[in-house]
Parts: sequence; C-alpha cells; structure tokens
Amino acid sequence: MLSNLANAEKTIINIENIEIKSIQLASAINIAQNTETLIKHIAIEQVFKSSKENIKIFNDSVNDLSIFKVSPLSKATNLEPEKLTYKISNAGTSTDSRMFILPLAIASSIALTQPTTYYISPSGDDRNSGTSPTSAWQSLSKVNSMTFAPGDKILFRGGSTFTGQLYFDANDQGSVNNPITIGSYGGKPATINAGTKTGVFIYNSAGYQLSDLNIVGSGTSTNIGDGINFYNDLAGNVKLDTIKINNVNVSGFRGWGIAIGSWNQQSGFRNVDVMSVKTFNNGIGGLLTYAQVPNVHENVKVSYTRAYSNLGISNVNYATGNGITLGGVNGGVIERSIAYDNGRLNTNLVGPSAIWTYDSTGVVIQYNEAYRNRTGSSGDGNGFGLDQNVSHSIMQYNYSHENDGAGLLVCQQGNAPTQTNNVVRYNISQNDGRKSGWGGIHLFGPINNADIYNNTVYVQSSSTTYPDAVLIYNPVNNVRFYNNIFQTKNNARLIDISSTAATQSTGLVFQGNNYFSSGTPFRLQWGSTNYNSLDSWRTATAQERLNGQFTGSSVDPLLSSPGAGLSINNTDLLTNLSAYRLGSNSSMIDRGLDLSQFGINSGNQDFYGNSLPQGLGYDIGANEF
Repeated sequence: MLSNLANAEKTIINIENIEIKSIQLASAINIAQNTETLIKHIAIEQVFKSSKENIKIFNDSVNDLSIFKVSPLSKATNLEPEKLTYKISNAGTSTDSRMFILPLAIASSIALTQPTTYYISPSGDDRNSGTSPTSAWQSLSKVNSMTFAPGDKILFRGGSTFTGQLYFDANDQGSVNNPITIGSYGGKPATINAGTKTGVFIYNSAGYQLSDLNIVGSGTSTNIGDGINFYNDLAGNVKLDTIKINNVNVSGFRGWGIAIGSWNQQSGFRNVDVMSVKTFNNGIGGLLTYAQVPNVHENVKVSYTRAYSNLGISNVNYATGNGITLGGVNGGVIERSIAYDNGRLNTNLVGPSAIWTYDSTGVVIQYNEAYRNRTGSSGDGNGFGLDQNVSHSIMQYNYSHENDGAGLLVCQQGNAPTQTNNVVRYNISQNDGRKSGWGGIHLFGPINNADIYNNTVYVQSSSTTYPDAVLIYNPVNNVRFYNNIFQTKNNARLIDISSTAATQSTGLVFQGNNYFSSGTPFRLQWGSTNYNSLDSWRTATAQERLNGQFTGSSVDPLLSSPGAGLSINNTDLLTNLSAYRLGSNSSMIDRGLDLSQFGINSGNQDFYGNSLPQGLGYDIGANEF
C-alpha cells in the first residue's frame, strides 16, 4: 500500500514483476491537468483512452507486451475523480522494472494491489470491506457496483441463496492467466436466484472462471432471460479471451442455460471451456454459442456436460428444446457429454437437436450419448448433427438411441458450398427416427464431400413409424459410404434415396457396407424403384462395385444383441455398450475396405477404443474385433 503521497510534486512508483498490455483509465480523469504518464522499458500494444485524456507515452522499443490496468474500485459516476479509490492490478509475470508517473489527482489514493478475494454472505453488510468471511458484503447489488481486476475472486457463502442478477462489463476484465473467479466458499455451492431475469450477464468482457454455483430462474413460463450470458458486440473484430465454466448447475430459464455469443462481424471469444455442467429445465435449450457470421469463436470446448429436460417452448417461430449447440465456432470440441429428454414442447417445424453444430468449422463431436430427444412437430428431434454451413468437422464414437429424429444428421438448407469435408465415423445409432421416420443416418440438403464409414445403424419400424437406416433427401456431391453395418427389422428400409437424389447426385458411393434385414424382406428404395436384394440393386445402379468387383454383403453381422442397447449415462463407460460388439464368428471381421486407398485416414481406434486394425484387415461396422 502506498500512502502520504499527496504532497509530492509528482508521484513515481517503481513496480517489478508486472506485465503491461493495455492502459485503461477512468474517462472522468483529465490526465493533462496534472502530469504525464511515463512508462519506461516497455512496448505498449494498446492504449484505451477517452477523448478527454491526453496521455504521453515513452518506451524503449522493448517488445514486452503485458497487462496493466488503472481502474476505479467503485462504478459510481457522481463522485469527483480525486474522491474515488483506484488500484493498479498485477496480471502478469515479467521481470523488468517499471516506472510510472501518475497524476497528482489520484496519487493520494492509489494502491498497488495483488488480486483480492471478496466474500458475500446473507449475514454480511454492504458497508464492510468484503475481504474476509467475517467482513463479507451482503448483496448482489454491492458486487455489481464494484470494479474487479485480473485474479480477483468473488465468493458466495455455500448453501445460501442470493437474489438478483450479477452484472459485469468491460470495466471488469480478467486475463488469460489470472481470470476473475466467481464461485462459492464453505464447501457447498451457493445459489443465484435470478427470478425473471438473466442470472449472470457479462457484457464485452472475458477472463472469467465460474464454478461451484447453482443458477436458477423462475421457470420458462415467467423468466425472460438466460442462466449465464456472455455477449460481445465490440467493433473491430475483437476476440475476448478466456471463459471457464466448471461444476455449475443452471435451470429454470426461458432462454438458454448458458449462452455465449456475439453480434458484430468477427468479434467473439476465444478459449472457452465448459466442463461438468448440468443445464436442465430451460426453454430454448441447454447450451449455445452463436455469432453474426460463421467461424468466429476460437478454441471452444464442452465436456462432461449434461443437457436434459430442456423441453422447448410452444407456439414460437424458432427451434426450441435443444441440448448442446456450438454455432459460429472455428475449432471446437463437444465430448463426454449427454443430452436426453429435450424438445418435447417444440412446435416449430424446424425443430431441436440434442448435440450439434452449425456455422462452424473444425468441430469434433465425440464420446457422447444422446437419447429420447423429442420434438412436438414433425421436424428434427435429432441425436447428433452437422448442420448449416459446417465444414472440416467430425462426428465419431457417439451413441444415439430412441430419438424422434435422425440419429446422425448432416444437413444444409439451400445451396451452400461451405457444407463440405465432414466425416461421420464409428458411431452407433439404435432405433432413431421414432417419430419423423427419418434415418439413423440422414442427409438433408446439398451435402458436399462427406465420408461416412464404419458406423453401425439398427432401426426397426413401429406401428406408426417406418424409419430408414439411411435416408438421403436431396442431391449430394461426393458423398461416400464405406464399411457400415445397416440392420433393420419390421419392414424398415435399409436405404431410402429420393428420386432427385438418385438421379441428380454426383459422386454418391456405397462400397463395402453390410445390409441385413432381420426376419423381414430386404427393402432398399433407390429413387422410384424398390430393390429386394443386394444383387438386384448392384446390377441396376453400379453401387457396391470397386474396380469391376462386387463389394458389400447382405448377411447377419452377428451383433451381440442388436436393439437391446441400454442408456449408459456415463460417457467414460460407453464401451460397456455390449449390444453392438461383433461375435467371434462374424463375417464382418477383416472384411472391410482399407480406406487409405481412397485417401482416407480412418483414425486410430474404433467405438470401443480398440486400435485399428486388429487382425488381417479392417472390420465392417463400429467394432474392430
């Protein structure tokens, strides 16, 4: 702490071990009235200042970029600048010595600080310092009135409930290495009861870690917000860095449990990590990222997250009841997560999906389970999806079952060449298409350059629905199916290709797949013709041929217990799904095509974690025996 500086002609503070990347001073201070701010031995990357500020900067061209911030501890705007309290925030790791000459107007009240931990308790008092459990603040409004810096912690008493909304803005900036932490103390999670509002709203700011909290709204019929909302509308294509959300439960919001988005061209977020979150009983969906244009947010990861019972909203003109959705992402992962029992109240024709991505590139969806997801309309209710404007993305090692819509969807509305170069491999789909009659694998729209291989799909018809193992609705370009097992029962079709898809597609290839109808006739619809055998289809269409030789088969693959797969509900135990393991006498073993001849890298493992290949060759289906 610095003191007794008010009488100095000018104030010089020597600071060591501080990194400096940007200077942000309160706009109410007229620096030119007092003295200049001198920074030695540093190169400044950015300077943020109001039109009233006149800052002179000197540096010796040392390329040493870091983070430095001078900010008021109070957000009050009716106080004279010299009556506010300011602090310098240490957010870095440099070793050079710094010398700062600061305005006399704030010299008497400035403090050199390390990150501060603040406590909030129902038994506290907003007049307290907030810096210990015994001197805790009491209310969210007190928190909202303060300014926080990198490394600060805001901790709520565990087991207690706090009413209202938490709000942070660009004055409250954390950093990559020193995020602002919002959490609980005392060993239990605290609850933020937002009522009809958004629970935590963070506007044009990042560098945050939210953990060990319950965030609840008043329910989808009365609430109008989201549980957690990060939003960036800064001009200049600004990527705000670092959002971490861990061990948080979010429920009771009409919007999304968690929404991370932007709406100013390429401005967005980078380094987003959501882990061990439960988002449930919300209206529009569980978790969303979005942007104004595609491919904005960088390095987004969602793992070990559950999105369930997000039922949707009836009588609105957009899809509701989604699970986990990554939109506007450039490089992302959804893994080890579960989405179930979502979407039942959606009435919009374009409906929800459990786990999916859109307007994105370089997204991997893997090791997830999606089941019993519904739609109140005739559209969607899917398990997994690579949707609008997705490219260079992969769906692999997922388990989809008993969903109203498709198990594995690849979709594009309209003519968009950006829907390209995607892979669907080593997934298992069981009895999807329960309501819509869509396919276990469903292609909709002008799909380009997709490779779909080594999946196992099982569907059986019900008294009201006749799903397909594979459904292709529109003409596609360079879409290849290799080494898949398609098994049907009760007159479900193995493949259903529309007339336009059959006659207008280019480069649509089926090779090395197994087609088996259990106890019912072979049914394969290709355009206007229904084929009752693999041979008749091969002869008529030249499918399942390679270099003049027949490929593919139509035999019982000897799956362990097709149709009997149960919900796993623990994505670390997906390999316990024994129903789709191959029997030791299965003719699928070592009969698959080596896809390297087509320029395809199959990866290094199957659905069950077995390395590839196991025997003399590759197997057909999702299990490498």
